[in-house]
Amino acid sequence: MAVPKPIPLYPTYAELKEFSFKDYPDLDSFLKTGDSWWPAHWQWGREFLDYIGRNKSEHTFTRFRNETERFLLWLYLFKSKPMDQLRGASHFLPHYSVKHIRGTWSCFRIICLDTLCYTRY
Repeated sequence: MAVPKPIPLYPTYAELKEFSFKDYPDLDSFLKTGDSWWPAHWQWGREFLDYIGRNKSEHTFTRFRNETERFLLWLYLFKSKPMDQLRGASHFLPHYSVKHIRGTWSCFRIICLDTLCYTRY
């Protein structure tokens, strides 16, 4: 049995500006065969990448396109659930974050010396 050809979810920025599903029938059929939320999530990714393409460099667009595709494919194929049904990832805190007594966390360390408090970046 032949391995199916991988289908990129998003083209380059120049092609994304003039995007039409009739030019990408494999992508269209892939999104239609999935759950009903797949096309909406794909559209969110497209809007995000369109913004990145307008306001950032070509290299930034390429990097974000790769990450967006990975994230969506992970949702589609492994998690099989939309973004809003993912659990919070509170156990993936940055190394320098501090969990406060009230249960909230900050990405900066807050250091208090008697009455003087300052934030360390």
